[in-house]
Parts: sequence; structure tokens; C-alpha cells
Amino acid sequence: MNDFTSWPASQYAEPISVPDGLRLSQDAKPQLENWWGQRWLEIVKKANIGVRLERGRFYATRGQVCSLALIKGRVEALVQGAHIDPYRVIVAVPAVPVDCWRAVIGEIATESSVAAQLFSRVLPDDFETLCRQAGNFSLFPESGSDFHTKCTCPDWSNPCKHIAAVHFHMAEEFDRDPFLLLRFRGLDREEFVWELETLSRLQADAARVSGGAGPSARESEAPWLDSDIETESDCCPSSGENTGRAGDSGGGQIAGALPGQNCPAPERFWEGLPVSGRVVNDWTQLPGVAALPESLGRFPFWRSRFPFLATIRSAYLTAPTFAREFVTGKQHQTRQEVDDLEAAD
Repeated sequence: MNDFTSWPASQYAEPISVPDGLRLSQDAKPQLENWWGQRWLEIVKKANIGVRLERGRFYATRGQVCSLALIKGRVEALVQGAHIDPYRVIVAVPAVPVDCWRAVIGEIATESSVAAQLFSRVLPDDFETLCRQAGNFSLFPESGSDFHTKCTCPDWSNPCKHIAAVHFHMAEEFDRDPFLLLRFRGLDREEFVWELETLSRLQADAARVSGGAGPSARESEAPWLDSDIETESDCCPSSGENTGRAGDSGGGQIAGALPGQNCPAPERFWEGLPVSGRVVNDWTQLPGVAALPESLGRFPFWRSRFPFLATIRSAYLTAPTFAREFVTGKQHQTRQEVDDLEAAD
């Protein structure tokens, strides 16, 4: 692979700024948390593209990637360079055949802990070995030569800095969600779930036919999902059922509602109901801040200069105060007090 480390700095043209371009979540070197994201960058570094790798990191951090689409076996992106028109970048690898993935999923169906880790966005340490042994394929490209890359820029080197920038984004997104890596290698999350449930049902049926003892069919079909499923009686009590919850005497009242607050007719839903003084007077700031976004992790392909979680946490902290002011018509906290609350969290 050719290099141009001896070129003078004057040969580098300043790229055109992209205000809403895709940016790495870290201002400096990307801090990949997981082994599969780190492995992807290791493979890219083996291409030995010299300073183009650092220039690609600079492009990815600065937000020069205008768009990025990931499909099975292929990533297409637009990267803004010094030319007025963005360069088109393609990164492709051969998709793993369906039968190979089906063999891997067959092994996963017998080990529910593996599926549970995947649904938690964790790629098990031995997953690469599982792919080799059960599916007879390598989860990661063996070397940089296994990539099929193309860029419309005039650089004679392949990979160029624009391709390197796309690789940095791919590594960060794979690190965030390993199902994106599986999609790139030919397996969508939806296909994985469907195949896994189908194989689990077949195994449960086979166990019942053979008369062998073991988990029930319901437990065998998707044991990794049981803890997340609510039955209809758990979440949607009937109008005549008394749930025993505070403020609910049956007769169609909202579960957990205040006395006298019956369910409105559907056509009057958006008209709202009077706000009880009890709601306003008992107002408290919940201890948890942005629990749902925190559990989901980094926002994919974030385009702002400011980190997503830090931005959304600020909104979570200020929204309750502004909502109370809107309901009561009174200002309960100054902006400085809200800023102090955010700084103390």
C-alpha cells in the first residue's frame, strides 16, 4: 500500500465545513468500549495507509461525513472534502450466506444466555469462535484486503482518508450496537429474532414429541424474553376489575388515578381534565435523570457538536420546572437555580 507521509503539509487542502455532519462522540481519539469495535479498527490499521488514517480520524471527528447508510454487506456514505461536491464512498464485504447464519443461530437457540447478551447489545467473548465452528465463516474480515472499497476522490490510494473516516464511524456504531455489525455481515436483527424463535419452537415441539422432561413450550420458545413480557391482565385491567391500587375503585377509573378522575370519552381525550391541587402541591424532582436515554446509550450517528446524553439530561432537569410554571402560572425557580440543580446532579 502506497503512502504519502513525505508530502509537505501545504499539499493538504482544508475541507469544506459541514455544520450538520456526522461526528464521532469523542472530540479526541474515539474511546471504543468493547472488543468488537476495537477489533474493527485494528483491521483498518493493518491496511497501513499512513497519515491517511489520522486524516480520516480528523474528518470523522470534525463532521465531514454528510451521510452514511448501512445495509447487508455494504456501507455507502458521502464525505465532504475540499471539492464543492461530496465524495461518494463505498465499503463492502461479502455477505455471509443465510445457511451459515442459520447454523450459528441454531447453536444460540440452545444457549439462551448468548441471545440475552446480544439483546443487551453485548457480543459474547466467544461469538467469533462460534461463527467459525458452527457457521464456518469469519465474523470479521481477515485483513484490509478483504474489504472492497471505492471513493470518487482524486486520491490514487485506496483506502483514502475519506474511506478511513467512514471506517471510524463504522467502528463506533458497531461498538454501540453489535447488531449493526451482524447486519453488515448479512444478518438483520429482525431476521435473527425470527430464526431464533422458529428454531426454539421446533426444539420445544421435538421435546414434547419425544416425551422428554424439560421446560414447557412457553418457556422454551423465548426464555430470554419472559422477564420483559406483561400479560393483558397485568397492564390492562378490565373496567369491572378492582386492581387494588390507590385511588382505583373499579368502574372504569384509570389505574392509580386520583379519586373522581374517570376515564374521558375518546373524542374528549385531547381536551384534558382539571389539574388537581394535590398534583401541584406534591411536586418533587425525581432522583433519576434521563433514565431511558441513559439505558439506550449513545445516539446513533449523532450530528451535533455537543454530546447527546449531556444535552438531553439538561432538558430532563429543566422540563419539570417549566411544566409546573405552566400549570400554576407561577415561577418557582430562577434560571440560575435550574443551572445550579443541573451542575449539582
